[in-house]
Amino acid sequence: GGGGGGDEKPPRKVPKRSLAATIERMEKHKILERKRREKTKELVSELQTLIPSVETVEENLTMNTVLEEAIQHLKEQHNPSTSKPAGAGGEGGAAGAGLALAFGRTGSLARDGFKIMQDQDEETLVPLHGQGEGQMEAPKTGELSNFSRSTSVSLQLGRMPDQEFKYFRLVLMQETLYARMLEGWEKQMGVDLVRDSLSLLCLSNKGLSQRELEQILNISERGMQTQWVELANALNADLEVRSEGLLGFVYSAFRLAVERRYLKNDADRRKYQLMLAEYFEKHSGDGGGKRAADELPYILEEVGEWQRLRACLSSSLDMLYQLYNDKDKMDLLRFWRQGDSVDETGYKAASEHYIDSLQRLEQEGIAPKMLWQSSLYTARFLGDAGQFKDAESILGRARELAKELGGGNKFVAEVSLRCAELLNKWAASSPEYSPEMMVRSAFYAKEAADLFGEMTEDTKEDYTTALYWMGLNFGTLCRIGGGGTWTAERAHEIAEQALSTCMQVREEINAGQAKTSEVTFAKGVLAFCKAEAMAAGAIQPQMGQDPGAVTRELQEEALQTFTQAYEEFTKLYSSKHLDSVKCITMLGLLCRRLGNNKDALGWASKEVKIREEILGELHPRTQQARRVYTELIDKMQAESEEKGKEAGGA
Repeated sequence: GGGGGGDEKPPRKVPKRSLAATIERMEKHKILERKRREKTKELVSELQTLIPSVETVEENLTMNTVLEEAIQHLKEQHNPSTSKPAGAGGEGGAAGAGLALAFGRTGSLARDGFKIMQDQDEETLVPLHGQGEGQMEAPKTGELSNFSRSTSVSLQLGRMPDQEFKYFRLVLMQETLYARMLEGWEKQMGVDLVRDSLSLLCLSNKGLSQRELEQILNISERGMQTQWVELANALNADLEVRSEGLLGFVYSAFRLAVERRYLKNDADRRKYQLMLAEYFEKHSGDGGGKRAADELPYILEEVGEWQRLRACLSSSLDMLYQLYNDKDKMDLLRFWRQGDSVDETGYKAASEHYIDSLQRLEQEGIAPKMLWQSSLYTARFLGDAGQFKDAESILGRARELAKELGGGNKFVAEVSLRCAELLNKWAASSPEYSPEMMVRSAFYAKEAADLFGEMTEDTKEDYTTALYWMGLNFGTLCRIGGGGTWTAERAHEIAEQALSTCMQVREEINAGQAKTSEVTFAKGVLAFCKAEAMAAGAIQPQMGQDPGAVTRELQEEALQTFTQAYEEFTKLYSSKHLDSVKCITMLGLLCRRLGNNKDALGWASKEVKIREEILGELHPRTQQARRVYTELIDKMQAESEEKGKEAGGA
């Protein structure tokens, strides 16, 4: 009837779940998720053998892709003639339509895949075995994103063992349970609110807080407070609340259900991504710097808004402070490269912008300590970006500021440490190590270690970092035959002692696996450098030892050490982390020295590909890797031609 306000019913109160019930529910979820993760790990290993053209499945296939293929396979394996008649399962025509109808992107609105599967005969949902001639080959890596949906063997799921195949069904059932839960939420709280909220959460980088969702969706302005309270309670119960107070998907099947239900095409995704971008652009300057850094550049990169991305990075030095850390700095480097032409790199633009920002801060009279700290951040980033000259210039100004600040030697020690790091990276990016540059890098590392070593317990971590760079820089000085006041032998002694002390102190302070693996890598460098010095005659073996035999022994020791470090870094991070790539560089070099050019070429090729991806083609370190790769190919080709001539002459 009419629309009189007096006929409205009071808002229905949402029954609160008891604390014990909530805890019990969360524990059940955790157990289920742990089992699912364990099974997923096994599944990925199985996929590795099913798709031999894919080098690393985790990096090329998403579970979403695998599930889509599983659904398509089940759909084509389904034989309508053996299924139960429509309506037999209590869900009308949906039961006879096949599993894909419940999940397919272009399927009907039927969502009850769980019921559908219950109604299928077991025989219609088993994998094919004994595929013989005519079987399609697995797609190449580049074809994975656009393989045909018309064939069930595009990922060769028919070869999958029955146990693994049944796992697909379990995951799909789990997803369908979430899909049915979403359907209930839509009826209770409204389709638009549920869809918008979960789509935004799904497309955010690290999740969203309840307050952020309220503001993005204009809850108060739209008069949706009652529905929002109900949905917020549901979200807090069924999504993970992280330590930062952010809501996010802990259950991948839940995320998958949201993606399939609400984000079926690029237009849908872009709409919500732009909503997120607009919100964080507006709130980046009002105390929301960290959250803006967590979300805004990632969203702008995803939607290809390059000018807005560059404006975001250039907005203030705060974005640099938030993103320049071990976890996110590779992202920051990538952001600056986005949208550039082939002939230039965004790193130069970053350098110009940051230098201007530092000069402006100094002109505005910023506190010297803050300017000093900003200079160190900027110089370290520009060093990673290959802008070595600009970074060195900034560190020179930081050294002047350190002397002005007083307060003991801590500020000077910090600058010396960053100079030692920068010069090492600069030298490693050149075709040949510069003796003058390595002498300076060794001096700065020693100065930093000496100064930090005289300070209190609070500087032990910095002290070990200085010792680490001492080991690398003096080791490299040994490799090139010494320099300055240090002979090759003396440089080796200093490096060896520095790394021994570094490992000892790091173990005392429980620095963690990453830091001890770092020392392992440095010890490999030192063994290699000693072998190089001995091969060049700069270091002599002990009396009675054969220089060639000792050199090879050192090379083999270094190869084993780098292999260990590479495995540790890959396990801690990934094969594309810079620490892992440093090991790849050295593994390729050692293989060349040991005469194993085939393995050396494999490592060199891997290094070029990874550096191009994470640093860009124009980065000095990438160009150096490509030079090494090209030289190795030329050498192998020349050797092959020479052998051909010798065989022809014989």
